[in-house]
Amino acid sequence: MCADWYEGTDCSAEERAKYYGDYIGTATFINAAGDVSTSTDTIPVVANGSILNELFMANGVPTVLDVSGMGGFTIPLTAVSDPDGTTLNISGDGSFDGNLLTVVATMEFTSSTLEYTFTGSK
Repeated sequence: MCADWYEGTDCSAEERAKYYGDYIGTATFINAAGDVSTSTDTIPVVANGSILNELFMANGVPTVLDVSGMGGFTIPLTAVSDPDGTTLNISGDGSFDGNLLTVVATMEFTSSTLEYTFTGSK
């Protein structure tokens, strides 16, 4: 048995490393009026410093792996800026399943809220 957040035959591999990479898939946005829009999107996933159960997604959105060996994660309430300088609050959850990434989140802008889903593979 390896310590939490480590795996491999000698328990030296960080579990989160298998999730690193670019995930390409479909993003869906639903506004308060129920209008739906979709786009093809790429979400890069990288390490978040030395904290073994944390990752960064696109634009520095932090994710926290929930349980070692399970692939589920939460997105804690985080303020981020999009490319045009608009600040938004995002929170949600998701999972890694092999090469598949699924995200379900709420994005709160100053005057609107969007429900966001993403499913993509690397």
